[in-house]
Amino acid sequence: MKKNIAFVTNNYTPYSGGVVSSIDATVAQLRDRGHKVYIICPDFLSNKHDDPEGVIRVPSLFRFQYKRNHMMIPWRMNYRLSRILERLNPEVVHVHHPFLLGPMAVSWAKRNGVKAIFTYHTIYEKYLHYLPLPSWLLRPIVIKRVLRFCGLIDQIIVPSSGIKNYLSTHSITNSTIIPSGLQDQFLGQLFVPQKLHNPYRLLYVGRFVQEKNIPLLFDLMKQLSDEFTLTLVGYGEYLDYLKKYAYETCGLPSERVQFIIKPDKQTLCDLYANAHLFLFPSQSDTQGLVLAESMACSTPVIALDGVGQRDLINDGQNGFLVHSLGEMQDRILQVVADAALYEKLQRNAWQTAQAYDPKKLVEQIIALYER
Repeated sequence: MKKNIAFVTNNYTPYSGGVVSSIDATVAQLRDRGHKVYIICPDFLSNKHDDPEGVIRVPSLFRFQYKRNHMMIPWRMNYRLSRILERLNPEVVHVHHPFLLGPMAVSWAKRNGVKAIFTYHTIYEKYLHYLPLPSWLLRPIVIKRVLRFCGLIDQIIVPSSGIKNYLSTHSITNSTIIPSGLQDQFLGQLFVPQKLHNPYRLLYVGRFVQEKNIPLLFDLMKQLSDEFTLTLVGYGEYLDYLKKYAYETCGLPSERVQFIIKPDKQTLCDLYANAHLFLFPSQSDTQGLVLAESMACSTPVIALDGVGQRDLINDGQNGFLVHSLGEMQDRILQVVADAALYEKLQRNAWQTAQAYDPKKLVEQIIALYER
């Protein structure tokens, strides 16, 4: 049965990243199957958005930038969101954040007898540094608020077993594991193994923000020989600090450490495919979709251990989970010294990524809607 579905998110273009990628991939697959899907999100840029059909912006009173991030102050947001939902008359309200638009959408759903689904994208208490109040004060408040919100939801989608277990410890048991799917440009990539050679190309892809723990990679590069280069791909308010830390504090030359800002999709695919190893220092991610993107391009991952990495990385088979900078260095040196191990990691990484085809994952979401 075809459904009328409202996706409600605080995070959409001009932002990019895992949440936006997940929403776009899921919405595309739902629409391909004949479902009507609308994306309801804040108005960050007034009439300057280049939105495709089906994106509806909730008007904002003021718009500004804070730490290079687009921000807005809502204007009668609850009223306007309710009017939008009344007009669309969705059978499912699928929210992607427990704050701002999320609770308003769930409140509307409850009043109108509509099922509310929530995708738990983020470990929210690890992002408190974005708010102008002490983290020690906000942490218990945010945790309590998120858990209370989860208690209002008919069904929660979590991207990994780590988040499911976390919710279970707080007596929230209505969660289903459905990881986020890959976007089109990563689908259908053929397995193309690389041969190891000097220089050994290391890659990071993600936002340049505090919670990603990126300085660890520069500390690592200080320990590695000149045979290794590091390319960092992304964007974010931390860029100037990272450049200063890499080039001035760590004394790394630009020949060894390179930053690439918001490349197009084909260039991003090429960067993944040309790298020998993908490095992931974050411990705040619920899934780490970039790991699956890298594996889809046959590039193995060495990641600092975290809840978002454990379902994806099979240690010693498609990459490695490590617990320190020193262990990350040891694993890198182990891989580049063993051509047979490297080929095995590449093959298994590519095979792992095939499970993140959104065509397969969206069937699980549709089954959840039906239930």
